[in-house]
Amino acid sequence: MSYSVLATFGLFFVSMVEEFNWSATAGSLGFAVTWLARSIFSPLSGFSYGKFGIRAVTVFGSIILALGLLLSSSMNSQWEYALYFGVIVSAGSTALSMSHSILIPRWFTGNRGFAMGIVSTAYGLGPLVFFPLINALIDSLGWRNTLNVYALALVIFGIIALITIRNTPPVQSNDPMTALESPQSWALKDALKGKRFWALGTMYIAGFLGYQMLVAHQVAYAEAAGIERGIIVSALSFMGGLTLIGAIIGGSLSDKLGREIVFFSSSVIGALGILSFILLSIYSGNIIFLLGFSLFGGIGFGMRLPLVLTIAADVFQGPLFPKLIGFLGVATAIGGFTGPMLAGIIFDMSGSYLPALIVSATAMLGSGLLVWLVAPTRKGLFSNING
Repeated sequence: MSYSVLATFGLFFVSMVEEFNWSATAGSLGFAVTWLARSIFSPLSGFSYGKFGIRAVTVFGSIILALGLLLSSSMNSQWEYALYFGVIVSAGSTALSMSHSILIPRWFTGNRGFAMGIVSTAYGLGPLVFFPLINALIDSLGWRNTLNVYALALVIFGIIALITIRNTPPVQSNDPMTALESPQSWALKDALKGKRFWALGTMYIAGFLGYQMLVAHQVAYAEAAGIERGIIVSALSFMGGLTLIGAIIGGSLSDKLGREIVFFSSSVIGALGILSFILLSIYSGNIIFLLGFSLFGGIGFGMRLPLVLTIAADVFQGPLFPKLIGFLGVATAIGGFTGPMLAGIIFDMSGSYLPALIVSATAMLGSGLLVWLVAPTRKGLFSNING
């Protein structure tokens, strides 16, 4: 639910730019600030999960996100966009998006990649369901009322979370994916000084920069290439379905083949999807290249999704993991802020999204290469987090 707000932003982006007559850079501002604000809210959320538990923070995040969307529906200026969508929505979505990154490593060990893959199917299910739904709601209700509908849905989600979420795994489980036993401990300061932490952080920056350049502008990319809105929505919905499949494949294969080779391969596949988008910008109106983006992008990005957090959990498993994942959230914030803003600036200066797509593909491949430095399947992880 929280991810779908950001995943479908491209539809709101086009509507807002049209209504306010904003430039691509101005239209990217609130979305980019959402990620910049995560540099503050990610560490706070990590500490809050450790102190108050997953259920309390998830319910709180739902309420804050709903409030941010309600306020965003009434905005009429850039500062309101940056504050309501950029800051308040960021606070709620950050709290919600971190819940599974804390919960899954705590509950699952041997098949952690598969478990994270199952949970990550939500990242595909969101676009699969919400792209056509949000497009239809915007067409019928307008983008402002659509945000209000989102807010109502999040309040309902918060009530469900309050009733169903448990903070700790059961003592015993017959599930073959057994609950986590006492993990080996490590000092937070040692992890923050280690080479593997910084390699992982750089991997996060590159990956989120490349991906969020697409998320914020993908509808505008395709429309600039002469594709009709209805076809774009169908293609992105199809991409969401493939992302769902890719998440299961990536998580499962990483348990068997290792995180490095699967993450690197998925990065290459995702870059091929971006290449298809590059060809679409060159050969305007050719739907084949849009389908290529949906196919390769959906599978590639989907395979990466469960591994981003699984890799961190493999290297830094332990009682301090919630706090450390909060610090890694700063890296995602840097990439998530820089990507959309950079794409908007490039378009406003050149009149083309082509250079931005090239940067996106390069960043995606770079993050795939960095996983070999993180080396999550290296033996002796907890005793050797520094290198």
